[in-house]
Amino acid sequence: MTRIDCNVIRDLLPLYIDGACSQQSSDLVKEHLESCPDCRNLQASMSADIKTAAAVPVMDGKKMFRHARKTIFGIIIALAVMIACLGINTGGAFEGGPANIGELITTILYCIFWGVFTVVSRHIGPLVTTSFVISLLSAISAINGLVWRLLGEGGFIAAFISIFTSIPFYGFRYFMGWTSLYAVASVLSLGWLIYTGYYRRKIEQQMKQK
Repeated sequence: MTRIDCNVIRDLLPLYIDGACSQQSSDLVKEHLESCPDCRNLQASMSADIKTAAAVPVMDGKKMFRHARKTIFGIIIALAVMIACLGINTGGAFEGGPANIGELITTILYCIFWGVFTVVSRHIGPLVTTSFVISLLSAISAINGLVWRLLGEGGFIAAFISIFTSIPFYGFRYFMGWTSLYAVASVLSLGWLIYTGYYRRKIEQQMKQK
């Protein structure tokens, strides 16, 4: 067939693939495809694109709204619990003695909801940046406290920086000393830092590609 025939066939291909053209047109396209490898390749490519597009899930407005509402609600609850935990543990952390069972539960809840906040906010640019900064400060404070306890040096400045770890993680003093507490806090904080850093970097790369 001539080039014009190929152009006509290619115009009919979308209808042919969808099964929406007439029987006469369908027979014409089918006959042409048997003898034209270029059009056959085009048909295979178009069929693959249509299947891929059909496989992409479409979220309607109501589902998107419900998803956004659940995300916002989860973030608010996580932040509220974390702030409440800080308030509960403050007194005991400044006294420095062993924690009670209530303060241990408070610290466990803090860790759980900090994890919830970190996961829920991982795709939201400003929040994942906030999460990254807090994780970084927590890691610096925890490592500072650990070094301070191991070396016995640092004085007032080291003690002040370690407050950002000693308050939220104070409940661990129920069954461990300060050195172990700072070691555990360092591991957890570094884990959060790596996690949030990965998603922060991912969002930055996506923004550069747009």
